[in-house]
Amino acid sequence: MLCSGCSSCESDGKNAHITVLYTTDIHGQIFPYDFTNDRPLDESMAHIKSYIDTVREANPRGTLLLDGGDFNQGTPAVYWSNYVAMRKPLLTAEVLNYMQYDAIALGNHDIEAGEFVYADRMPRQSKCPILAANAIDMRTGEPMFEPYAVFNVKGFKVAVLGFITPGVHRWIPKSIWPNLNFTDMTGAARLWMKYLRQNEKPDLVVGIFHAGEESYPVQTEDTAKTAFESVHSVVCEIPGFDLVFLGHDHLALADTIENVAGEKVYLLEPIAHAGEIARADIWITRTDKKSARVQKSVSIRRVPVKGMKISADFEQHFAACRQEVDSFLNRPLGYTDETLRGSASLTGPSNLMDFIHQVQLKETDAQISFASSLSVFNDIPAGELTMRQIFSMYKYENQVVKMWMTGKDIHKFLEFGYARQFAQMHNPDDYVLNFQLLPDGSVAYDRFGPVMATPQYNFTSAAGINYTVDISRPPYQRVHISSLSDGSPFELDQSYTVAINSYQAAGGGGFLPGGLGWSEQDIRFHTINESTHDMCYYIAQKIRADGRISTSATGNWQVLPYDWWLANHQRDINLLLPYLTQKDTKPFH
Repeated sequence: MLCSGCSSCESDGKNAHITVLYTTDIHGQIFPYDFTNDRPLDESMAHIKSYIDTVREANPRGTLLLDGGDFNQGTPAVYWSNYVAMRKPLLTAEVLNYMQYDAIALGNHDIEAGEFVYADRMPRQSKCPILAANAIDMRTGEPMFEPYAVFNVKGFKVAVLGFITPGVHRWIPKSIWPNLNFTDMTGAARLWMKYLRQNEKPDLVVGIFHAGEESYPVQTEDTAKTAFESVHSVVCEIPGFDLVFLGHDHLALADTIENVAGEKVYLLEPIAHAGEIARADIWITRTDKKSARVQKSVSIRRVPVKGMKISADFEQHFAACRQEVDSFLNRPLGYTDETLRGSASLTGPSNLMDFIHQVQLKETDAQISFASSLSVFNDIPAGELTMRQIFSMYKYENQVVKMWMTGKDIHKFLEFGYARQFAQMHNPDDYVLNFQLLPDGSVAYDRFGPVMATPQYNFTSAAGINYTVDISRPPYQRVHISSLSDGSPFELDQSYTVAINSYQAAGGGGFLPGGLGWSEQDIRFHTINESTHDMCYYIAQKIRADGRISTSATGNWQVLPYDWWLANHQRDINLLLPYLTQKDTKPFH
């Protein structure tokens, strides 16, 4: 279970300068190239490699390189490696080995590819330890991955403790992680910090949390009560951390807090998608050899990647792999006679969403489909379709799940979604989308763009039914379902089969737990089956089989008042879309 490593050390153990470099939420941004949109990028692991080389040259025996998870998901390159080229070495493991990472934390998206990847290929092929102290193997009761790693750096012991967000069960179906349980970070931190102190006696303790500033619900001994924890609460409550790296929420951070013992703890989180690398420099001095006491001086910063040069060695090393990915993406599948307009799904019906609904209904044989606006970044022009366009159609590796719901459930589901997606229009010039407004009526912005009531990947429409959404009415009083799409009656008390993506089916986006009030037991009770492949696979299969995309509507819905919507919906799309096309969008679900 326990792991220790050793950086070549040349020191008497009295004084040392240690540099810790950290990346997180890379989401497969390995190459300096956007495979989906066929264009170069100025932020990637190829750029970061050149910076790491420079730092290691300046401090060759005193540099640690760490990652905070969600490395193995997010681009066509890692999709190809995870799902297509399964007999080849895992691309992300090859990158970690080539760049000589010392340790990485496990992220929730690293789990999505399934046990064959996260429990077999990744740990077997990666030379560095994978850390997740609170990811428990239910067959043994012990962590499935390493809880910590210890490194001897210039005569000083550096312990690195890793954690994964306990919220995994809210986003990924249990079938993906059948042998795992994700416990609270606080209990795991308390257990392993005590173990480290008693058995390893480290001089420096570094935490890697694939968890951000948000609070996560955790069960207490009283099952009727739910407690909440965050990285801040863990670090404050459990003394011993000197330096803590965060991730998961894609927020940038460089700060300090004080724990219950009055000790200063440094917090760092770089921008995701290889936008930044976090750097901590620690000057450490052993003041008393007998008691092993040390003094530390710490400097932290976030280093922008844009402007860094591409590592020529990196590009050369992975050139053959990049060519294979390009070859895979250029495979012809079929044709579309009309432009598929993903951006339209931000404010209303779209032919791209009609096609996604068709795929979900075909694969599940369900009566009704719920589908979300996952890929609104680019419209797909008429003409030949290749695998490359599939990743413009569907951004995530979600499965499709077949559930049963009553008509009341379906109505409540839609009311919940549209209450967050759409504002209430009181006059013809109001906003259609539910932007947060400032006192002067203008849209509020943060570094991600316009502030929304919910991220765009929760914008969800339905097919298989005919309905309207009247956004002149208050939230939860907007949806009117007139019939099934074939004209037969829609009954509130009747049960229907429903296709839904695996993220929402697990509780993601809050539709089932928040909109319907379902517990995890309720969700399992209503689940009929789950697909064996991801949606990108099924989309490609349907295009191959049909040869040509037909976007005839599988359902009919409309936003009312129609003239108000028509006059304003494109304005709202234009406000939001430039920010959705940036890589560093709000957190991936």
